Amino acid sequence: MPSTPEEWLLVSEQYQELWNFPNCLGAIDGKHVALQTPINSGSEYYNYKSHCSIVLFALVDANYNFIFADAGCQGRISDGGQEVYQEGIRRWSMYFSDMKHFR
Repeated sequence: MPSTPEEWLLVSEQYQELWNFPNCLGAIDGKHVALQTPINSGSEYYNYKSHCSIVLFALVDANYNFIFADAGCQGRISDGGQEVYQEGIRRWSMYFSDMKHFR
């Protein structure tokens, strides 16, 4: 994962060059990953696709390389839902805490 403002600017430049998409730091998406029902989990992991899962939240660069990934949110939460994105972005943004350039 990029760790300096310069590295993040490089990601942004690649999006501009490859996709004509300026000021972009990554593409975000969520995906359900099926799993065996955890013991005593009730409906926490049961999703709208009628199986148990956790949600993978990921950020990729302009070349489809993973920059950040977070897995573990209960499957009952939609993979495209606001809760997943808010939690994923909250965890991702922790890496920016000491980069004044992005505040």
